Amino acid sequence: MFFINSITLAYYREKVTIPKHKLCIFLEGQDRSVTTITFDTHNRTDESATFTSMADNIVAKGITFKVKLQSMFMLLFFFDASGRHFFAKCHIEGAAGFIFGSGQSIYHSCEINVTAGALSSQYPYGYITAQGQGSLDDTSGFVFKGGNLFGNVRPYLG
Repeated sequence: MFFINSITLAYYREKVTIPKHKLCIFLEGQDRSVTTITFDTHNRTDESATFTSMADNIVAKGITFKVKLQSMFMLLFFFDASGRHFFAKCHIEGAAGFIFGSGQSIYHSCEINVTAGALSSQYPYGYITAQGQGSLDDTSGFVFKGGNLFGNVRPYLG
């Protein structure tokens, strides 16, 4: 049974962390163009994520996740730490390894914006993932199905 959390039209400034013991959560935004969760911090990479999920069976739909770093450019750290997740119709943006972790996740019909903002002339390439698969036997991985890939730098999967 899923715990459903409907998120209304709004701009939320906070970090979202779903610990391992919180199973079966469905986060549903009204639409990725009007429901945004953002945070502006930069510590260690694993501490700077706007969204961190370590639990199994997490679904997020219709939400934009962002973090702003020192007003240089928008960059998301999306820590898909572990567990199984399904993201649908979400907007995710960043420049270098901004979707990372060891989760087993599907990104369905998501908008992926690969951008370096004002630094795009210095950094003409963007890397979408930094998947943490540790060995050939590791079953973690990211699947991108449908959706839209765009930005102001040349994208690479990672």
